[in-house]
Amino acid sequence: MLDQQGRFITDEAVITERLTRLDENTIHYSATFDDPNVLTEPMTMAFAFRRDAAEGAEIWEEACHETNTEQLELFRNNGYTVYPGMTGQRARELRAEWEARQR
Repeated sequence: MLDQQGRFITDEAVITERLTRLDENTIHYSATFDDPNVLTEPMTMAFAFRRDAAEGAEIWEEACHETNTEQLELFRNNGYTVYPGMTGQRARELRAEWEARQR
């Protein structure tokens, strides 16, 4: 599996998202990626959402991360091959093979 920046994660990755309201105009968003198969330590990204100046504006969930395959079809329709990802077990096997070669 690849994240949106092309970094590898496995099917055993745990991603914890948090939305925290800091004040009436600011929401803090953070996502922590934990996958010991490919990351040496958990990785966190964070940013703030500021309320739009337009009255009645809303923040909607971005559903493209929840079994939405439209992005994959866009890639396929433009001639790209989508990387199928790897299992946690395969990541451990590859690491063991690499470590054996380093000895």
